[in-house]
Amino acid sequence: MYLGAVHRRRACPPEFVRALSTTSVVGRHTTTRVAAAGRAPPTPSSTEAYYRQRRTEWVFVGVAGSAAAFGTWYYWNKMDSRNANEPPRRKFSLSASAPTSFTIPVRSKDTGQPMYRIITPLTEDQVNARLHENEHSTRVERPPGACLVARYDTNSVASNATNEDRHAEVIVERDRGIDELPMSRRDSRDADSQPERVRGDLCFFTVMDGHGGDFTSQVLSRKLVAFVALELDKVFKETGEYADMARSKQSVAASVWNTLFGSRSATSSHRLAAMALDGDPDIVTRALIKGFRGLDKEIINTPLELLKQYELSLASVSKKHSAGDDAHSLSSLAHSIWPSSLGQPKNTSFSTMSQGSAFESILPAISGSCALMVYVDSARHDLYVASTGDSRAVAGYWDERAGRWEVEALSVDQTGRNPAEVRRIQREHPPEEAPYVIQRGRVLGGLEPTRAFGDSRYKWDRRTQQRIAEAFLPDKYRRGVPRALKTPPYVTAEPLVQWRRLRPLADTIAASAASVPASTTIAKTTTKTTPEATAQAMPDGVKVSSSTSTSPSPATTTLAAPSSSSKSPARELRFIIMATDGLWDLMSNEEAVGLVAGHLAGMRGTIRADVLQRMCFEPLSKTVPDISGSGLASDARTSAKDATATSSEVPQQHGPAHPLLKSPSNQQTFTFEDDNLSTHLVRNALGGAARERVAGLLAIPSPESRRFRDDITVNVILFHTAAQASSHHLHHQNHSSTSASSSRDSTASVPNNNQTPVVTAKL
Repeated sequence: MYLGAVHRRRACPPEFVRALSTTSVVGRHTTTRVAAAGRAPPTPSSTEAYYRQRRTEWVFVGVAGSAAAFGTWYYWNKMDSRNANEPPRRKFSLSASAPTSFTIPVRSKDTGQPMYRIITPLTEDQVNARLHENEHSTRVERPPGACLVARYDTNSVASNATNEDRHAEVIVERDRGIDELPMSRRDSRDADSQPERVRGDLCFFTVMDGHGGDFTSQVLSRKLVAFVALELDKVFKETGEYADMARSKQSVAASVWNTLFGSRSATSSHRLAAMALDGDPDIVTRALIKGFRGLDKEIINTPLELLKQYELSLASVSKKHSAGDDAHSLSSLAHSIWPSSLGQPKNTSFSTMSQGSAFESILPAISGSCALMVYVDSARHDLYVASTGDSRAVAGYWDERAGRWEVEALSVDQTGRNPAEVRRIQREHPPEEAPYVIQRGRVLGGLEPTRAFGDSRYKWDRRTQQRIAEAFLPDKYRRGVPRALKTPPYVTAEPLVQWRRLRPLADTIAASAASVPASTTIAKTTTKTTPEATAQAMPDGVKVSSSTSTSPSPATTTLAAPSSSSKSPARELRFIIMATDGLWDLMSNEEAVGLVAGHLAGMRGTIRADVLQRMCFEPLSKTVPDISGSGLASDARTSAKDATATSSEVPQQHGPAHPLLKSPSNQQTFTFEDDNLSTHLVRNALGGAARERVAGLLAIPSPESRRFRDDITVNVILFHTAAQASSHHLHHQNHSSTSASSSRDSTASVPNNNQTPVVTAKL
């Protein structure tokens, strides 16, 4: 009995210890929480609530994880089914039976639509058709010495749904020769003493780059040359404001002679004719500027005149209808001002124009356009380049003494990124506007060119824009007034004009003959050069054809600086490239000149860009005579070997994975396959030998295409060459006849009765 009690007392301590141990464990878990809260140890009810909360949290985590897993499975399942319906993706290649598509990112207002677009590239035939669609090559058929221009090639490739670029070319004969007096200073004895002779041509070439529509560029293509010609006609005839200028230019001696003797000798007449206003670059520049500004004034003022007539007519009609007259509604009031084309016009002071025709007259002011003009006076050998905006003219010269090509930009891009233009605009406005007139390289943060036709948003004040919009413009054509607009105008159409004096062909021939050894005089005797000898001077792999080409070597006229005579008589202006910024966004001046120079040398096939640049612009020792005058056929043997060695060190181009990716600069390759020089430049600007890139860029539709390229318009002007004139002179001097080479394409060559063989290179 006692022992049993003892046994029970010894058995109780372990249970008591376990109870104490359990209590201490719970106490350890809750000590921190209790100490932090300053509360007593939790009761059994609070412990159960804690565990219930934990279970709820785990249930929520489990449900959320299950939902995420299900969503992931559903997404990948849909992707698999969608990919199963699409054709398999392969590496981009035009050689495949079906061109492989690629995708481009797009901006979509509808968030439910995909943010990419599938593009199927054009085929080879489609690419060629697109590039050749608008090309034109024009040969200038004029008597010898009448025109400096031999040929011009044009092309335009659109990116917008409607091409906003335009171009125009006009060649007219002068009304009088440079040794003839103007009609205002000519008498009957002058007319009898002046024999009939070639007077020379006036050549006008223009390219227009529209923005915000093609309305302004269309007007420029029809009227710009006419406005400039009208102003020049006043200069030639010395009428209007130019009459006083002409009288001030007459020398005192000539005036005294005419007063005393009442007659003039032929020498005196020629001297006075040489002092005519059309030979003064400052006065001709003034006329070009007035022509540009006059047309822009007409474009901008036309809506203002319409607004004035509209408001006068509105006031007149309002007086006829009292406020309490219920017989006339607002609609009838509007139709009394704007006669409907479907009904009978009302007898109002403004009934001659409908609202639709007024709207069409306002569109050229709402949109805008840049303009570039090249004006050539063949008789006086003057070249003028007038530029409004960011289109560009680039000249290519061949320097006979240095044995290389040279490049000169004849215009300056007038944009918000041009420091000179920024300073000009800041000077024209109050100092407090200086930080805001140009924002992010744009006028008031919106317009990139700082000079342009139209663009009334930057030329009208705020109130005028609101009145025009309320009176004429539908809602979709209404644009907000620039927020920073305070003191318009901020944009002008006044061009920057560059002048160059071109050396006559006779002087160029003499200078070239003096600088070239007798053994290499440009004549038919130099045709002893064999294709084998020329091939030794070309890089390895270049094939030389003995066939001749009728592509002319560019212009032969020497370009002298305006302020001094030419220091390099053998430096000849060969061609001028005029193009909108769509070309210059993709190609440098040097690349464009090198491509034209290589084309004129008769190159065919492909060549790496760096090799072509080296062949064109590095001085070359002329171990092989340059018959064509292009310089590419006269590469030194060592220079050619160096170019080939460099070419072999660079890995061959295998084409980028995505067709729109541009090749590295050390792998960029040009192609020579088009007869038209402008088409040749456009193709190589889009990708050249990288046919995948060309096909891809041309396949992207508008408006997505504007993110990758702009409208491109190019005009390449070729001049008559000194080599041709020299050959013609020797032909008559020696009384020997020479046969002309047949043209590979009659529409892509210049008429030349004394063609010299040209090397055809294929890489």
